[in-house]
Amino acid sequence: MRLRLCFGAGFVRLEVIDPGTRTSAPCFEPPRTASMEEAGRSLGIVAGLSARCGTDLIRGGLRVVRADLAVV
Repeated sequence: MRLRLCFGAGFVRLEVIDPGTRTSAPCFEPPRTASMEEAGRSLGIVAGLSARCGTDLIRGGLRVVRADLAVV
């Protein structure tokens, strides 16, 4: 796993690069469940805290998940 931090006009981009999954894009929607399970909530939290977020497959089959955080 690698972590990359980038800076742009009015935002900071945080990227996490790891093997991830090749089959489908991760879901940024929080699970719609009343349970107290902790699994599956992290990308929903990322989406809620960031101005923009997304994911891509990059060379070598790695996945990058990015979140742009607004600078105030």
